[in-house]
Amino acid sequence: MLRYHLFRASITALLLLAVSPSARALSPISAEEAPKANAKLLRALGQGDQAVRVVVGVSDGTASPKSLLERPDPAGEPARRIVRLAAQKRLVGDLPQSEFRVRHYAESFSILSGTATRDGVVRLANRPDVAWVALDETRRRFQTSPQASQTLIRSDAANAAGVTGVGQTVAVLDTGVDYSVSALGGGGFPNSKVIGGMDTADEDNDPMDCDGHGTSVSGIIAGPNGVAPDAKIVAVKVFSSTDTTNSTCKDTAFVSDIIQGINFAITHKSELHIVAINMSLGAEPDDDTPAGYCDTSEPAEAAAIDSAVAADIAVVVAAGNGLFTHSLAAPGCISSAISVGAVYSISSPAVRWSDCTDQPVTPDLVTCFSDSNTNLSLLGPGAFWTTVGKGGRTVVGFGGTSASTPAASGAIALVRQVRPDLTAFGTLGVLRSTGVPVTDPRNGIVTPRLDTLAAVQLPFGRFGGFVGTPVAVPDGTGSSSATATISGLSGSVASLQVWVEIDHPDPRELRVRLTGPDGTSILLHDRDGAPQQPINAVYGRTDVPAQPLSTFQGRQANGTWTLTVEDQVAGNTGRIRAFSVTIVPGQPVVPIPAQTDGSVLPVVGRVQGTKFFLSDVRLYNPTAASKSFSLYYVPVGQSGATAVRASRTVGAGQVLALNDIIFSEFGFDSSIGEVTIAASDPAFIATSRAYTQSANGTFGQFVPGFRSTTGLSFGQGRATANGFRKDSQFHTNVGFTEVSGAPVTVRIDLLNGNGTLLASTTRDAAANQTLLITDIIGDRGLGATSNFRVDFTLTSLTGTPAPPAVIPLGPGQTLEKLDVLNTQFGLQDPSAAGLRIHPASPAQLVVSTRTFVEKFGGTFGFFIPGLSTSSSGVIGLGTGRVTAIQLDQSRAATGSRSNFGMAEIGGADVLVHVTAKSGDTGGVLGAKSYFVSANTSFQANVTDILGSGAVATNIYLQFELEGGAGKILAYGVAVDNTSGDAIYIPAAKEP
Repeated sequence: MLRYHLFRASITALLLLAVSPSARALSPISAEEAPKANAKLLRALGQGDQAVRVVVGVSDGTASPKSLLERPDPAGEPARRIVRLAAQKRLVGDLPQSEFRVRHYAESFSILSGTATRDGVVRLANRPDVAWVALDETRRRFQTSPQASQTLIRSDAANAAGVTGVGQTVAVLDTGVDYSVSALGGGGFPNSKVIGGMDTADEDNDPMDCDGHGTSVSGIIAGPNGVAPDAKIVAVKVFSSTDTTNSTCKDTAFVSDIIQGINFAITHKSELHIVAINMSLGAEPDDDTPAGYCDTSEPAEAAAIDSAVAADIAVVVAAGNGLFTHSLAAPGCISSAISVGAVYSISSPAVRWSDCTDQPVTPDLVTCFSDSNTNLSLLGPGAFWTTVGKGGRTVVGFGGTSASTPAASGAIALVRQVRPDLTAFGTLGVLRSTGVPVTDPRNGIVTPRLDTLAAVQLPFGRFGGFVGTPVAVPDGTGSSSATATISGLSGSVASLQVWVEIDHPDPRELRVRLTGPDGTSILLHDRDGAPQQPINAVYGRTDVPAQPLSTFQGRQANGTWTLTVEDQVAGNTGRIRAFSVTIVPGQPVVPIPAQTDGSVLPVVGRVQGTKFFLSDVRLYNPTAASKSFSLYYVPVGQSGATAVRASRTVGAGQVLALNDIIFSEFGFDSSIGEVTIAASDPAFIATSRAYTQSANGTFGQFVPGFRSTTGLSFGQGRATANGFRKDSQFHTNVGFTEVSGAPVTVRIDLLNGNGTLLASTTRDAAANQTLLITDIIGDRGLGATSNFRVDFTLTSLTGTPAPPAVIPLGPGQTLEKLDVLNTQFGLQDPSAAGLRIHPASPAQLVVSTRTFVEKFGGTFGFFIPGLSTSSSGVIGLGTGRVTAIQLDQSRAATGSRSNFGMAEIGGADVLVHVTAKSGDTGGVLGAKSYFVSANTSFQANVTDILGSGAVATNIYLQFELEGGAGKILAYGVAVDNTSGDAIYIPAAKEP
């Protein structure tokens, strides 16, 4: 090492002596004088540099890395390597040593590097066998300090399932690796963990770490607590040591040393089983001007990375820590690289970094420093990891995109273990298609976050990727296509995710179409987007297509899927880089039996409206034995004859939580409709909540389950819903669900507050079909309308008559009372009360209330129906018990808290026993008795029963009278911890 450093100093002295300090040497060199030199190199020479490190592209007649990536020729590679080396050595031999001193030859691509004087640059830039001469730039380590966890990306669960990265190797291009630590093999080099490597920066064969950064990165990949603990490491040291003791590194690494490390990985791929290269390093953009792929501006790294991918090695690169929201660091911005940004895996009130602060912090929040753009490939946990450092010390709080990148490299090792058939791009396709969509709040870009368990468990038949080379898109004329094949999948399409990556600088010029095996076709992209924000979308997961993917629901899955790209504006060229299809198969299609006596949830969805809405369902079995349920889903526009069915079993006294039921149970990515739930008997309770998510929390409403035998029938009057309006802030949607298993015709009447008919419409529905009308006032061609009601009347003779429903009807007039507690009773803030409405003489009434708050530029709240004193939910002593489900008690920002209450309506004091139980186990969590005076109401938080500070999810409350002659109505309220939005959950009588 000492002789080497002295030798290097001697070379430098010779180079300096060979350059005379003439005016010619210090004058700027023009592009005309050095036509093949890049701008950065000319600027460096213009600043007076007499000798600079350069990277040289050699024209040797062999195919370029990009063309080999597009048209692989592995059989010809040995011969090409001979040609490349011969051409590089011939070029060096033609140049005076005083003008150019070679540093690295590269047989895997046509590039060499070294140090050149000003005259040497001019000579190189005018040679016919030189394609380009570029400044040998530097790259920094991307670590931000101050734990990320395996649990966020579920690598611990993947490891427990036996997927540990065995047989896979990752080459780590970094500050070296301390192979002497026990976590990374221990002893000398090579060892059982660090099985090979070299030092390209100091030009020796010992990759011992001079900083600790590369050791920590390797620990995340393949350490005992890493993502792929049985994977191997190849250590390539690309940062040079500052002294012979190897105690510290220089802050930057030269591009020439980095690409020589890539060359090493390519040439040793087969021998060492290398599946990925990890580079937690890079150079930030000069500014945040939107910038997409950077292949043109970074030709050396682009050629090297293209060559690695052509050799089927995934190149995983840090996105950068520069806070940029429309560009990535180099070389992560190269089109064939897999770029990785950072998210948190922790919760914290605030995390302060050197250049920015995040507050509050929750898991999957994109860190404020992480560079972002549409060409970002993946997100991974970058805040924080506990890993190993140089000397074997424990590093707590290793963070930055330097930490998220090895998480992705480890994930690739896991996927390649179970799917050795996949290419580097196919592996990325699986990771993107199974990743959790995360929205960057700074720019709205949605990128998949690693979910390694989902990736390794994805069934073979559900994924089909484009196998081939990038396909050129004709500029301004014609089209090109790529195909992916799905085979061996049983069932039709429920939903699908489509990954499309197109290297084109302006997506506004492109139209992208997907065609299924049966010819069904939709537009994925229709000339929108922004310049320098390339198409890199997982439609159906991170991005919304131009036309709905639901078009493919129920269609043929097996066969050839075709992606067609048309460039409609001349001026820019592009390529289809990646295309894959991941199918979610549907549940079996089974008709709903006629006259089913079950529970109907009339509106459940996972659909984009003015906001994206989804539905959570709770299913309670109050009996003493386990019960099997059939859950039938009928999307809007279909009938019960083509329902899809899921089967579930719920234990005695348990509540089954079915979150995001449309996707989790039925596989539909975008759909809305009704769910009919049936069992051997109707002794169960079903409820749902439809809601939307936002940065301010969740907002939604409670949707109760209705007994299917209690639906409105022909000749049994009307059903009324009131208190609606249409203006700049509100519109009203209406609908109905047929529940008996026979077609119906329904007349829908709109009436104003005085009972005057405004408009009518008649709609037909098939058996078990849900019909929805968005903005009924607009649908009828009416303008702004306040205080109107909607009446539903069956006008067909089909359907099975059900027992009459209790439908109180007024004498044609609707009365509206705003802020009723204040305006009618004079109560001031804060106040809460129950209302009892009783006519002076016999009458039928429809009564409803809405409790709401004004916040975030609008209002949100919950609906409370007026109930008759003879309603089924009213209980007295010895008449049974009622239950409120769909409750949680959490302190997390993403959770909710719960209240409960009761109103005495019989005119006598009562003692009420309230029991809190776990919906997951049916076990008792706590119980307490409450005295409620005659004609009064009571409300408390569930912590009054569970204890102060208690946390519990999926709980339910049972109410039963212990004494007294009165009667009660009981309820629960779930309140979102962030938005404050609440849903009212009436306690239902247990069958």
